[in-house]
Amino acid sequence: MATEKGVDEEESELEGSYRPDVRHRRALVEGNGRFKTKAMSLWNNLRNGWVIPVKLTVFNHEEPIWMLGAYYHSKSRPRSSQVDYPDDRSNEPPHIRDFLADFSSRLWMTYRRGFPEMAGMISDCGWGCMLRSGQMILAQTLVCHFLGRGWRQYRQPTENSKRERQILRWFSDTLSDHCPFSIHGLVELSIPRGRRAGQWYGPSQVSYLLRDAVEKASRKIRGLQNFRVYVAQDCTVYKADVFDMLTAAEESNGGRECALLFLVPVRLGGEQLNHIYFPCLQGLLTLDYCVGIIGGRPKHSLYFLGWQGECSKDTVSLRMAFSNLHDLTL
Repeated sequence: MATEKGVDEEESELEGSYRPDVRHRRALVEGNGRFKTKAMSLWNNLRNGWVIPVKLTVFNHEEPIWMLGAYYHSKSRPRSSQVDYPDDRSNEPPHIRDFLADFSSRLWMTYRRGFPEMAGMISDCGWGCMLRSGQMILAQTLVCHFLGRGWRQYRQPTENSKRERQILRWFSDTLSDHCPFSIHGLVELSIPRGRRAGQWYGPSQVSYLLRDAVEKASRKIRGLQNFRVYVAQDCTVYKADVFDMLTAAEESNGGRECALLFLVPVRLGGEQLNHIYFPCLQGLLTLDYCVGIIGGRPKHSLYFLGWQGECSKDTVSLRMAFSNLHDLTL
């Protein structure tokens, strides 16, 4: 028996018959999102992928160089750990060769393209500079922790070479428990914090991501069980929090002492760095336990290692440069 339908019901059914399926609309939105991320990746590659000749730094042979607590000067005694620099530097003074051997032994993380897809992205060019800077400061800390500050990349014992390759594997660009500090892993940890691939990350955000990544890795990787990262809140280090963190780590690791990386996010100026802080920054980079400074201006991050002369013009840093390398087989 047929029943009469109200006008509103008929209009609703008529409208529904012509309305696209919800799943179809969702597929369209997702397709547009993938297109947008790929277009952004392409634009970043075009904008930042050019190979621009870079003028080599010329160091003043008469002024001392400070780098992560190490002092290099023409009047200082050559280091017993001196090694051959891979390039032809035979004409350089001994202290410059020592410095270059030290500098070239720092692990360099930079932009990549062609790595496994991450939210539609196959490159971090243009947005991953702060994440790469964070990787470098963490890598330097791990090198000091496992190999010591005097470690050099060339002419090292086989055991140290194995440890170096292990550290590099932890940063390989892939989402895996064996690569806890990859850019994929850091971005995944940032999702609950409201960040995603393709967005720029600030120094404070990266500091907390490194803390969370180390905490997560310490539960799965044996070599990292006695290592933690502490991030200062509002430029303040709370002793009770540090004590609790170390106590919990040592109890979970059979009483073994725990190494700790301190990260102190701070803003030193408004639009640009206030010159009043230069002496303090120079002093920090002369400390034996300093592992560097990451930061810069928005969307342009650097990893600062040391200085020569005036900090404002002769700062030693590892800059972001584009690289096609995306897979490490070690």
